[in-house]
Amino acid sequence: MASRKAAHISIDQARWIDKAQAMAWVGVKTEAKFDEEWKPYLNLYNNGGKGGVYDKLQIDRVMEQRLEIKGQEYSTR
Repeated sequence: MASRKAAHISIDQARWIDKAQAMAWVGVKTEAKFDEEWKPYLNLYNNGGKGGVYDKLQIDRVMEQRLEIKGQEYSTR
């Protein structure tokens, strides 16, 4: 008889990740830093009342934008 237990999926393979996985994905160690620097730019999706999940593709796009902007001079205009 086949097992009904779901196979473990790594963060690399997952599309939807929880807050702890998102923190690991972006390399943030504290929730306060994640809430300050990342959460305002990400959508939190409801996954049936289990705390919500983030779209890893959106996190990757935000990371890419930050890398592009990082080298540019700061402007207030």
